[in-house]
Amino acid sequence: MIKTLSESSIRGVYKTNMVHFSTVAIEGRNQCVGRAGKNTQYCVCNSTNCDDLAPLTKQPVGAVLSYQTSQSGDRFKEIKHQFTKTENSNDQADTVVLTVDRTKRHQKINGIGAAFTDAATINIGSLPEPMTKRLINDYFGPTGIEFSVARIPIASSDFSTHTYTYDDLQSPGMTEDDYELKHFALVQEDLDYKIPQIKLAKSVAQNGLKLFASPWVTPSWLNDKEFLQKNPDKHYHTWANYFVKFLDAYKQHGVEMWGLTMQNEPKSFSSMNFVDPKVERDFVKKHLGPALAKAGYGKDKLNLMLYDEGHELNPMVPYVDTSLDDPETAKYISGVAYHCYLPKNTDAVDQVHAKHPDQFMLLSECCQNFRKNTDPYTPASLGDWNQAKDYAHNVMNTLSHWVSGWVEWNLALDLYGHPNRDWKMADAPLLVDVPNKQYFKNPNFYVLGHFSKFITPDSVRVDLTASKIPGGEFGHIAFERPDKSVAIVVFNMANNPVDITVKDPQHGSFNAQLPANSIQSYVYWN
Repeated sequence: MIKTLSESSIRGVYKTNMVHFSTVAIEGRNQCVGRAGKNTQYCVCNSTNCDDLAPLTKQPVGAVLSYQTSQSGDRFKEIKHQFTKTENSNDQADTVVLTVDRTKRHQKINGIGAAFTDAATINIGSLPEPMTKRLINDYFGPTGIEFSVARIPIASSDFSTHTYTYDDLQSPGMTEDDYELKHFALVQEDLDYKIPQIKLAKSVAQNGLKLFASPWVTPSWLNDKEFLQKNPDKHYHTWANYFVKFLDAYKQHGVEMWGLTMQNEPKSFSSMNFVDPKVERDFVKKHLGPALAKAGYGKDKLNLMLYDEGHELNPMVPYVDTSLDDPETAKYISGVAYHCYLPKNTDAVDQVHAKHPDQFMLLSECCQNFRKNTDPYTPASLGDWNQAKDYAHNVMNTLSHWVSGWVEWNLALDLYGHPNRDWKMADAPLLVDVPNKQYFKNPNFYVLGHFSKFITPDSVRVDLTASKIPGGEFGHIAFERPDKSVAIVVFNMANNPVDITVKDPQHGSFNAQLPANSIQSYVYWN
């Protein structure tokens, strides 16, 4: 059962511009019911209407499925093209010719997704059960944008209503330190919100759902600085077993993890001194790695990731090198996680890949309009095309390097970016209007879908060269999907349209036009 959130903490109702855009159902697909936002429309989902997307269906050889989202109001508008073997380039001198080369292959994709935070799942769970299911399907199902990876906080994060762990001193019957973790237990946030929604997402995700977990906080009795200095092995050994307890507890509820990071943002949150890379190195080598292997969560079952950081004062390359240059630590590690807030992160990604090509890279967190020291009831943004534009650039730039996946922070928040235990708010692609039992799809939701719905897990990035680049607001990328079909994502965030010709030596070419401030995805089969 999905439980609902008490509305006692909700103050006021978000005042929206009630200008509506027309809507029709085309070929069985429900179209966006739009309201005017900041500079583009956002789409309304309630008990009577909500837009959806057509499931991708294989087309005959030569046919190209194309979908378009634009500032002018398109939301996954379907456009069909046809390859031709004859010379088919546009005649204009400013036409951009994009050429696919499947022989030049790069990284394999793990997936694109978002996090099941307490804040997200409480907001999603506040909706009537049919709408909760609808929202989860919008993200993970075949008539949605088909997210295929998700992050799960281990106990509370900053986007929780309060700070807690699974073994706190105030736990029932606990009067002293619990080095045997006898009082370890999941809490209401897991049992009533996160786990039911994760299982629902797994049930509709046709491409599978990779789940990875990260801790923010440690039991206070375990991270006591004096005891950490006096008897560090005892405390780190217990902390390693805490991870195993978490993995076992979720597994008992039918939720198995694909990956794990040791600490979210060590510079900002670590209470176990993981801001020092040597501490994380030794923790993995001496405690966590052996504990996971002993419990059946070895490298063949679970992907352990380093770093998970986004702070400029904790640079990626030297931090990662500290562990990966140590063979006894590196044998337990599968990848490196990092956040989009890290300055010049693609330069660091390229350096890490060059030195450690066997490690995958994962952008494990990104959010927009993060705000603090402001009125906590400052409304989140609705219908902001600049957010869509920013995410188009961010995802494209990230995947154009050696990164295997991209993860949004909160799946959903309320209309003020709540709840956050520290009153530090952010925006999310979907915003829930709790009092009115509806939710709104921002344009960045659709932009993310232009990547996640088409770049399926195990797709491989291939070369897509452009004859010219019409300024800094043009992006392009291509992937060969597991079934050998090809997915291409192209955007034009400038104020004038761009004509393109796509060439694939196996099929020929086709012409298309990208309107101003638009993004398109193409998929075609052999």
